[in-house]
Amino acid sequence: MPFFVPRGTLAVAVSVAVSALGLFGIGAAITIFTGAPVWRSGGRQLLLGLAAAGVTFGLGRLIGMALTG
Repeated sequence: MPFFVPRGTLAVAVSVAVSALGLFGIGAAITIFTGAPVWRSGGRQLLLGLAAAGVTFGLGRLIGMALTG
């Protein structure tokens, strides 16, 4: 959704922010079933999700460089 209006760095920043809010929200919602503290569960989901996105982005850059370079 953030890429429909802004472009470049702004779109990426908005995308990361919206994704972070979504990840935290999903983690916080899980506490309904687990009974864990909201901040711990939301923070865990946020960290794991952003780490996975970072690894995926990094691998994509490496593969892209290998294919073009």
